[in-house]
Amino acid sequence: MLTPMMKKPWLYIILPILLTTLLGVQNNNTDLNDEPTEAQLIGEWFFEESYDIKDIATSCEYIFAVGSYLKVIDISKPALPVEVASISLPRIPLSIDIVSDYAYILDKNGITIYDISSPTNPKQTETYDTHTKPLSIAYYKNYAYISLCKITGIDVIDITNPGLPKYVTFITSSGHLRSLEVSDDRLYAIDGSGVQTFDLSNPEQPTPTGYILDKSCLFDLAITNNMIGVLKYFSGGGEIDYDFYLYDISTPANIREIYRSGAYGYHIPPSFIIESFNNYIYFSKYQLEIFDTNDSLINSLHASYNFNSGIYNFHLTNDFIIKYEKNELYIYNQPYPKNDKIFDTGISVKYSTNYILFELTSCEENTFRIFDINGRIVYSSQGEMEIKFSGFKGIYIYEVVWGNGERETGKIMRWR
Repeated sequence: MLTPMMKKPWLYIILPILLTTLLGVQNNNTDLNDEPTEAQLIGEWFFEESYDIKDIATSCEYIFAVGSYLKVIDISKPALPVEVASISLPRIPLSIDIVSDYAYILDKNGITIYDISSPTNPKQTETYDTHTKPLSIAYYKNYAYISLCKITGIDVIDITNPGLPKYVTFITSSGHLRSLEVSDDRLYAIDGSGVQTFDLSNPEQPTPTGYILDKSCLFDLAITNNMIGVLKYFSGGGEIDYDFYLYDISTPANIREIYRSGAYGYHIPPSFIIESFNNYIYFSKYQLEIFDTNDSLINSLHASYNFNSGIYNFHLTNDFIIKYEKNELYIYNQPYPKNDKIFDTGISVKYSTNYILFELTSCEENTFRIFDINGRIVYSSQGEMEIKFSGFKGIYIYEVVWGNGERETGKIMRWR
């Protein structure tokens, strides 16, 4: 699934970090040592049987779903979702993205735009026709990039005024681009030969820079923090199989394959099953497989998050995993990362719903500090044996300097 620019990764810091696993229960009675293997279902919504969800997006406390209608679901109380708007769409939708107070609905003719500043009363503002079926859309700063079905290239659209898009230029590509993704100041696009890249230093005029991956039969991709996940398909015997690959592209001259996972066959929907979020890459099949892209040394699956009924199409927010298929929406708690390692130097890290607990098992002199992603100290103590950090939403780095000069660092994350 393609994500708008405000969802793009923002962590650019090189520090030693620790692999984490995921904690699946999120309530006020959570035991610090609980490690459930299934997600906690906290809400669900069923549309009429004839409704077929093509894609969803979220803004604040609302889900925007597109099928035969644009449906708006209030999830301020996730256990009791409420439909607050339903608008017939003039064209068949392919996907939806939220940019500021506007919903951009990609359809077989172009884009239909809705003002959603009042979520209970979306209003159509404009359409933009691409004159041939669009395949994918991505966003960067005040621009949208649309790949086209019958033309090898990208329409560049100025969305400085989100409700009134303006055509800027057309950029020729070497093949039909099936999936677009923006990371930092690069546009990545899958074609029949691999992953093309475009420099967005001048966002009005993307410059082709060649291929980052020379791999055929690619279908979808997600990228963050110098890691790229791609879905590759294989056909034979009348069936199509999909495999997921993860590559480290931090050194373009030495791209490393670091993980491969079979997707178990043709019955898995070949779209919307890879997504990047908060410096993690998620891949769904019967469960979510999660990869921590902060660690360039990662060489295996980071963690997985199981569901009672499997998961294919999904959408991520800071609070929820929203699973959807056909006319059904399921809302699950967003898992907390959990550090399950106890260090020889004497510190353990445990997660609860309301705080992160650091336990220093050594009574020797120590200096304990927590840094935000910009390197600013947000917590500091000396000689403490137990630290409870409530913090804010985001990623932090902790550091312990022991009395003998030994130093220990690690990563922690808060989803709320």
